[in-house]
Amino acid sequence: MVSELPNKLYYYLLSLFDFHTYLIDKFNFSPIIYFFADKERGKTRTAKGMIYIARRGVMTETLREANLIRWSRDVRATLL
Repeated sequence: MVSELPNKLYYYLLSLFDFHTYLIDKFNFSPIIYFFADKERGKTRTAKGMIYIARRGVMTETLREANLIRWSRDVRATLL
């Protein structure tokens, strides 16, 4: 277990999001998962676990426009 979430339904939400990344060609849009909590509550740890399972997951700390466009266009990546 990567992190402990407050409700069991959140685990289902994260797993459905990861399945969605593998079936992305079947959908017209993709959801954005937004984590909101106090400091040191495991948001980054949970997101890293989610992105490591996702198809073509890329974790980045930079918001350079060139990188984001390149990853989305060339790799069709799921970004964190």
